[in-house]
Amino acid sequence: MDDLDQAQQFETMHRDEAIRRARQMGIGVGPAPAGPRECEDCGNEIPQARVEAVPGATKCIGCQEASEG
Repeated sequence: MDDLDQAQQFETMHRDEAIRRARQMGIGVGPAPAGPRECEDCGNEIPQARVEAVPGATKCIGCQEASEG
């Protein structure tokens, strides 16, 4: 595999990840999903108040604070 192939593979991987995250947050695919959302780190439910305050939240408050740590 040459450098161009590696660069293309890297770009594809990051694009796919960006699309997955956008779909998870409801960006570009209609309204945000209704109902509970799960934290991407611990799997616990993200409280509705947090989802309303931070519509793109993918982590619960505890995991978000830990990641900013």
